[in-house]
Amino acid sequence: MSQRRPGTPGTAKGLARRHALLDHAARILVEHGHAALTVRSVAAAAGISLGNLQYYFRTRADLVTALLDRHLSAASDRISAPLSAPADPHAAIDMLLAEQCDRDIAAVFYELWAMAAHDPAVAQAVRGFYDRYLTAVAELISTVAPNVPASTAHARARVFVGLLEGMSLLRSGLIADADGRSDALVRRLAGTLLTDNSRHDGET
Repeated sequence: MSQRRPGTPGTAKGLARRHALLDHAARILVEHGHAALTVRSVAAAAGISLGNLQYYFRTRADLVTALLDRHLSAASDRISAPLSAPADPHAAIDMLLAEQCDRDIAAVFYELWAMAAHDPAVAQAVRGFYDRYLTAVAELISTVAPNVPASTAHARARVFVGLLEGMSLLRSGLIADADGRSDALVRRLAGTLLTDNSRHDGET
């Protein structure tokens, strides 16, 4: 059986290099904006050749997909504890709200949204990220509110994600700062979407 060379994407060294390259990509987005993010700019920031970079990420869309996958994986890991038995969805909401106050994370997403408006490959990557995000939230709703039909759980997930993503515009400090009173309202509304175990009129 053949073995991977040290430093290739599937090895520990390769995974570390991959994460370092994604760190460079995120920093370019934060400091220079989405127009500056290319495979060449990431290679230059990392001090490696373009060919070496493309051994890990062939295109800009590949970089974006990997950035989004890493973010979703990290967020899932951070909220797994409050969602373990006994589940505490409000603690998970608090974690997501706290993350929105990270200006760098907010800036990365603003830039990716802007990039998606002009690059179909990036738009597909962003769409895939939100499809996975919605699925994860719908599964959470089905876990903590088992009487809710799957179609309703998915509809609530869309509202939940839209609520939190929209509020990120007003909480990151880039456009506006977080406000305690509105945060309390968001927390209550988001908590209801996650935990209400009854079916209401208009839900199917």
